[in-house]
Amino acid sequence: MRSYFNQQAPLSFISVFLLFVPAGIVASFFPLYFRDVGYSGELYGLQNALLPIVALLSNYMWSILSDKLSRIKLLLIGLNLMSLLSVAVMFTLKNPFGVMASMLTYQFFAAPVAVLVESFIMLKSTSLKLSYASLRSAGAAGFSFAALIVGITLGFITGLQPIGYMFLLFMAFALISLIPVSDPRRPSKDSIELVEKVSMKEAWPLFREPQVLLFLLVSCLCGIAMVMSDQYLSFLLVDLGGTSFHNGLAWMIPAGVEVVVFIIIGRHGSGFHPLFMLALSTFLFAVRSLMIIFTMNLAVLLFSQAVMGIAIAIYLSYTAQYMIQLIPDRYRSTGQAVMSMFMSVFAATVGAVVGSYLFSQMDIKAVFIVNCGLLVLATICFLGLHIRDIRGSAQPPNQRLTL
Repeated sequence: MRSYFNQQAPLSFISVFLLFVPAGIVASFFPLYFRDVGYSGELYGLQNALLPIVALLSNYMWSILSDKLSRIKLLLIGLNLMSLLSVAVMFTLKNPFGVMASMLTYQFFAAPVAVLVESFIMLKSTSLKLSYASLRSAGAAGFSFAALIVGITLGFITGLQPIGYMFLLFMAFALISLIPVSDPRRPSKDSIELVEKVSMKEAWPLFREPQVLLFLLVSCLCGIAMVMSDQYLSFLLVDLGGTSFHNGLAWMIPAGVEVVVFIIIGRHGSGFHPLFMLALSTFLFAVRSLMIIFTMNLAVLLFSQAVMGIAIAIYLSYTAQYMIQLIPDRYRSTGQAVMSMFMSVFAATVGAVVGSYLFSQMDIKAVFIVNCGLLVLATICFLGLHIRDIRGSAQPPNQRLTL
């Protein structure tokens, strides 16, 4: 068992690190590339509205397949390979509509990767007896590394075309890193544990429980605010006089802070109630938005990204902890897919539509004002769920909500 840990722990950290590098490139620099190839505000808004719909179909298909087959690694390799090919085609096109079609194709394969990677981290951390936060810190480090290295590179190279080549290179590294890592859904060679048969008919009633639905709805509210912020951050940086270096720095700062906070949570954060910590995270998100609204200053914006890094690490860690409590491991990928449906379909679609309307009809400041209001509401709702959980735990066992 010790030799298994010694082999798999470092390999898992390396793989998670590399799997998040392409995501860092997409989030921080693809919006600038879309503008460079001639995207209009309306076309960008249309793409942002279509991406969640594609993600919904793809997430369900691949996540259910993962639970039915009890496999994650093989699917991650196949999906990452198809994502690589999609982006390779996209960066050969110059027509905005052709680029959008390639981006939608990329989303079909990349969206379930995000879901399966989260499931991979949850299950792998359990099998290695690590905390979710400690293994997830490697992903935050990969995201931070991507934003930094691409930002520095673009400071010395003219144009945004090198983004594509860097994405393909790191995607290839991620694929190679998965090969020696064992699949957390499959028993190790030394284990006598059998693969558990999964019936999806038993899974769906879990997601209709009030405790699960209320949590997903409040998470969706928070997701709407996050989408509005993330999709227009690069535009705000440009409006405030930022360069490609500032854009990379703006995405590197929160990811770098996340690494530290994930490590702290992994060591000392197990004693806190997840819903209370989620309320704290959304409050910090709101504080960050207020800093932007009242200053509209590039230096303050970059500083506010450190606050966002703290909030994101708390949010992801305790969302994962609460999902682990709510959903059995055998339905881990499906549970993450349902979570993704609320976040990527409802949250992303509403966030994209509302953000696009506010940006085109008013200004970018209005985007962050509405973003702040939603975050304050999410904070109140998470506190309400926390109080509901505390009261429920005080009831006799036969009266508590069970899954």
